[in-house]
Amino acid sequence: MKRIIFVFTLILLFFVFSPKTFASDFPAVPSGPGYLLPDSQFYGIDRLYQKVKLVLAFTPEKRALVRNQIIGERMAELRVMYERSNRRGINIALIELTEEARKAEADLKEAASLSRYAVFSAKTLNDNLREYRKIISQVIEDASYETSLNLEAANESLLASKITVEDFLNPEDQEEAINNDLEDELDSQVLGVSTRVNKIDKKLDQIQKKANRTAEIERKKITSEETRLKTLQEKNKEKRLKLLEKRKQLLEQRKQKLEQAREAAKRAREAAKRAQELRQAQQELRTNTEELEQNPVKID
Repeated sequence: MKRIIFVFTLILLFFVFSPKTFASDFPAVPSGPGYLLPDSQFYGIDRLYQKVKLVLAFTPEKRALVRNQIIGERMAELRVMYERSNRRGINIALIELTEEARKAEADLKEAASLSRYAVFSAKTLNDNLREYRKIISQVIEDASYETSLNLEAANESLLASKITVEDFLNPEDQEEAINNDLEDELDSQVLGVSTRVNKIDKKLDQIQKKANRTAEIERKKITSEETRLKTLQEKNKEKRLKLLEKRKQLLEQRKQKLEQAREAAKRAREAAKRAQELRQAQQELRTNTEELEQNPVKID
């Protein structure tokens, strides 16, 4: 009887003091996973079902919304695979997640080429991509080295997709999305994480390149619009010119915010360097103090 009690106590202590599981490290996601998960040999059936749903979405903007739902399921599947410590399942979920995001970009581009109204689809997808990137950023901090690299690569891909999606937002939402991108990147990569300063520089370069391309397209639109305004009635011309001026201001604000972000990254790099020098000086002082204590000077 005593032996049974002793064994039971050991088991209880193991569960109480065992390290936290992967599930506790992965925040909850809004959507739920599909019935067939990436570690199932029948996972292809789930993908086939998703394709059927996409076929039934007859317009590109509707397909973008369906893909948004699929992306949510992939995030939920990623969480389950992470909980199970299934590396293969994690990689499959990440591949599917980023692929659906890229395809959603294509759907929005097609909608724009057909002059369809896709602002709602773009706004919904943009907001969700931001939320998913924030979740993945949290998981990266506690993930193993190999898994963190895969998660970071997926997060980079989602950022690229998000930037493309922003091109289809209305001006107010676009400005807010750009501000959110910069805020999220600075919070997660610069503040207190000096070893990742170079990564934020790279991401800022990507944002800069995308902003430049968008700005060039916007300038062409403005030029075309200004030419067309010459033929409009006088009462409508003033209203359109104000809108054009606002769009020009938005481009200038975007440029200023990117410059501010680069300055913040530069300051973070310099602060990290100073902190490292201070730690080295403290270590040298500690070493010298220990040597003096071990070898006291004798005074005759």
